[in-house]
Amino acid sequence: MDYRKRDRALDVVRGICIISMVIRHMSYGSFLDTGIHAPFWIDGAFGFVFLSGLVLGMMERRALQTTGQVRYRKLIDRAELLFLINFGLLALALIVGQNAAPAADLPRASSFDGWWSSLWLAATLQLPARHLDILPMYVVLLVASTGAFALLRRGKLAALAALSCGVYLLALQWPSLTVLPALQESQAGFNWGAWQFPFVIAAIVGWNWEQWRLRDTLLTKAALYISAGTFVTLSILAQLLGRFNLPPGAPMRAWASDWFDKYNIGPGRLIF
Repeated sequence: MDYRKRDRALDVVRGICIISMVIRHMSYGSFLDTGIHAPFWIDGAFGFVFLSGLVLGMMERRALQTTGQVRYRKLIDRAELLFLINFGLLALALIVGQNAAPAADLPRASSFDGWWSSLWLAATLQLPARHLDILPMYVVLLVASTGAFALLRRGKLAALAALSCGVYLLALQWPSLTVLPALQESQAGFNWGAWQFPFVIAAIVGWNWEQWRLRDTLLTKAALYISAGTFVTLSILAQLLGRFNLPPGAPMRAWASDWFDKYNIGPGRLIF
């Protein structure tokens, strides 16, 4: 996006999302972490992915208006770059992990039938590596976005939304089909089939940002009051729910865990 045409408000929100993710990973459970993430179903990762789709939709609609074309090649180039970065990081992690202590949280080639098998898993986005599972998801999202923008260009907004919703429901029912990398049962990984839903919906919104005059709507006092009131209400609700120390086997706890699950984007996260 051209610097002169950047929306500073979106840049600020994206920066807040990055700060949120850094605090969550660097100081989990601290006073700062619990204060910022008072509603436990809100985190920077969701906002960052949503904004990625939103900005991408705005950029591609602007490209279509100025050049008459959606920049499919640029989307693939971005996916290729992320793929190479992901592969390089995994290769480095394998090298370091091979010489690190067994307790180190790094992949080891010996655990995946040797180097060739490990590199093949890395090349096919299937090599499990802690904290390196979001890049494969972004590779898939960018590649899939070419099809999404092809539908938007043809005015198939409803078809795209329905398709995205269908993939989301499929991913919730059978998450093993859409989790990259393929992790063990005890591990959690980003489910691209679920995360594509907010990404695609945001891309649809970004594509129609100017046509729907959303910026003007969101800057109204009514929108501000509704947003602030909703955030305060949800924060209070989250604190009240957090006071109930439910045992691990309690039905309510299991329901809340599924409803607000982060890696599979539980429906509660979408609604709230």
